[in-house]
Amino acid sequence: MGLLILIATGAAIGWLATVINDVRSPQQTTNKVLAGICGALIVGVPVNQASILAGLSPAALLLGAFGSFIAILAYRYLHKAQTG
Repeated sequence: MGLLILIATGAAIGWLATVINDVRSPQQTTNKVLAGICGALIVGVPVNQASILAGLSPAALLLGAFGSFIAILAYRYLHKAQTG
């Protein structure tokens, strides 16, 4: 259950980033949602004390959301560097 919560949190933060930045491209939206999911999983899974399939600690959820935010910022920075 914790794994699904982290995925949903990362996807929601990625989607929110596309709404805030007024992104019109479906590819950009998908990329930001995937970056949010990856960031949440990369940070949230190691921080969780118990099995990620059983439950989720509040610290893992909070840090997973923060990791999602950082991953989206990194994606945005790298995308701007490539496109100029």
